[in-house]
Amino acid sequence: MCKWMGLIVWICCVVVVGSQTRTFEVASIKRNTSGSIAGDGARRAGTEPGGRFVMVDGTALVLVRSAFPDAVEVIGAPAWASSEHYDVEAKANGVATSMEIEEMLRALLVERFKLVAHYEMREKPTYSLMLARDDGRLGSQLRRYDGDCAAFADDERKGRERPQMPTPSNGAAACGYTIGGGGVVAGGIDMSAVARAMQFYAGRKVIDKTGLPGYYEFTLQMSADVPVFTAIREQLGLKLEPDRASLPVVVVDHIEHPTEN
Repeated sequence: MCKWMGLIVWICCVVVVGSQTRTFEVASIKRNTSGSIAGDGARRAGTEPGGRFVMVDGTALVLVRSAFPDAVEVIGAPAWASSEHYDVEAKANGVATSMEIEEMLRALLVERFKLVAHYEMREKPTYSLMLARDDGRLGSQLRRYDGDCAAFADDERKGRERPQMPTPSNGAAACGYTIGGGGVVAGGIDMSAVARAMQFYAGRKVIDKTGLPGYYEFTLQMSADVPVFTAIREQLGLKLEPDRASLPVVVVDHIEHPTEN
């Protein structure tokens, strides 16, 4: 328990020890009463170039999820945190990595929403991403990608000019993937990223157990007649097996309506 209590203290002290924690240079939070049908989600939420985070018509729960992306679930939040909608625009002083944006979001939640939260490990249903064939052969749509995506990501994190990468044969962005339009298009990602992409359609945490090294490109197409489980097996030569695992969840101990500006 001490480990998790330590995290509570760290979250609470973000504002106090601001010299040790990077914060947004400017941040605007305004109530959105447009009456959209976004539910407990958001019309749009995510990072943008130039160290910006933008949420349009989203809830406090979306902000908490964005600040703690490694958590599979957020529990303990009051009802208003998933029903009241806000617009948020925040900008860092200079370029910021995704991890720095997450840190700044946590600081913003503490300062403006008075958030107190902690992690707990709980057993949850998952899927294991595995090879579908005993001989290890991959599907026709899954191909090795020769680019060094680790170096590509490291240069991005450190704000250096990105190296020239091989162009994926399917036209996808090098070392990235997009989800939507009934499928996933990847241009060089490792199997842990493939597992994360599958979560969008599988509806629960997917853990890579393929044992496959390196990076891959693929185009995965789904439809009402071809669900994700069938598409993964037939097109990629992989499968999703039901499983269980101890995973981190974020428990909200306290949160208040935000100070708006």
